[in-house]
Amino acid sequence: MFILTHLCHALVASQLTSWRRGKATVSPRRDNPLCAGLALSMLLGVLALSSCGRASSLATANKARTPSKASTTFVKTATCPFQPGEGIILGQELTCGILTVPENRANPGGHTIQLAVAIFTSPQHTADRTPILRLDGGPGGASLSTWAASITGDAISQQLLSHDWIAIDQRGTGFSQPSLACPELAQASDTSADQDKQAQATAQQQALRSCYERLTSEGIDLSAYTTLENAADMHDLVQALGYQQVNLYGISYGTRLALTMMRLYPEQIRSVVLDGVYPPQVGNQVDQSQAFQTLFQGCMRSTVCERAYPHLAQDFVQAANLLDVRPAETQIKDDATGNTVTARIDGNEFRNLMFLAMYPASLLPQLPALIEQTKQGNYDPLKQLYTLFNTAVGETISWGMHFSVECSESFMMDVENELDPCAIWKVPRVPVEQKQPVHSALPTLLTSGRYDPVTPPSNAQAAAATLSRSYSLVFPNAGHGVLDTSTCANQIIEQFYDTPGSHPDTGCLNELNDALAQSVVGRM
Repeated sequence: MFILTHLCHALVASQLTSWRRGKATVSPRRDNPLCAGLALSMLLGVLALSSCGRASSLATANKARTPSKASTTFVKTATCPFQPGEGIILGQELTCGILTVPENRANPGGHTIQLAVAIFTSPQHTADRTPILRLDGGPGGASLSTWAASITGDAISQQLLSHDWIAIDQRGTGFSQPSLACPELAQASDTSADQDKQAQATAQQQALRSCYERLTSEGIDLSAYTTLENAADMHDLVQALGYQQVNLYGISYGTRLALTMMRLYPEQIRSVVLDGVYPPQVGNQVDQSQAFQTLFQGCMRSTVCERAYPHLAQDFVQAANLLDVRPAETQIKDDATGNTVTARIDGNEFRNLMFLAMYPASLLPQLPALIEQTKQGNYDPLKQLYTLFNTAVGETISWGMHFSVECSESFMMDVENELDPCAIWKVPRVPVEQKQPVHSALPTLLTSGRYDPVTPPSNAQAAAATLSRSYSLVFPNAGHGVLDTSTCANQIIEQFYDTPGSHPDTGCLNELNDALAQSVVGRM
């Protein structure tokens, strides 16, 4: 079960920025993007994958690599690989470029890889001009096509917190080359959506093997796509750009990358914000039951929610049981063939959808009503949520990078189906030091959403135990990630970057409402 939620966590986390910037209004009653190509499969659980017919173009780009002994270089480019937001002018607020680094630093005479970089210049600055290096989640999440593309000219100062920001598509992801995307998985998810669970599992297993064989046949060293090499890329990026130090902002898996940099390259770091903390000592097993208990307890704390749904936990169980007896059916498009297939939502898939719906704060107030409606046999809101998660928004997760990181750092086993993706994705384990708590005296702010289902506040507590100058805050209105969820969150983070040696003023936290304080009541 943890593979299911952990993999969807990768893509959902990568989409949070777009929703918060106002690019999409997230509501189960509207057909808007949340997660691309959600595949309810048993090998990988719910694979949040975009449908894309890019296998041939990816292969062409990847095969274009040649061995090189070139050292690390950064070259500005005349264009950006993404469409800048409205009002953003290349050469003024935005600079793009390519960072070239060794694929495997243990083999300096081997291939080099190219990493896509975007640098935003804020029109307003605080007294300190140290830039912020953004580290996105996944592992395998893109940064340029999601966060960088969401920056607009009319709000750039607020969006950048009055600092310059550096965004990078980490090795194997986004516009960086080679790409470790696995379009085979999306295609298998689409074509098997109307089949039984065993057939779905078999299709996903075959697709994963096909992706592995394709990438390795192109000469890609999958063992080099790790957090350790990723951190070394960031170290080289800071040097190549000529900065003495940077501030770090890590979201989700990006917090693990940030912590690794804190351990290996502390001299380059002025301060750190860890948002939705995923420390190296914590495995990738997620506790769905604990996440749901947090939801139920939140409803009990809310007068409106508790009055409307006094037995939410029991309603949840009854809804799942009803779906096991009478599954919901909905039509989805197989983008590989253009055909329409019927997807079935049983009790297990209902629990998976509810778990994923706890990521964005904007969906949380609607979940009690959705649970109640499902229990009563009205499946329409549930099917609309399913459609929401299946709406393609473009490929943002590199599953090859995801598996290279997770299979080298964590054990990924689908216990229910006795399937081990890492038996297919053969990469060596990282050194034991990479799985140990990070000890650091760097100023660090750890932020957590009360309802975060995959990186709960307990993760931040575990990380903070060995960070001697850290402050850990929990935001009652948030799910996974707090930046851009409220003015309060942004003010606290901006203040911390301005004066990282001081305890941030957290007075506005007391003014934030719980996410379930304004729960939707009645028929959706």
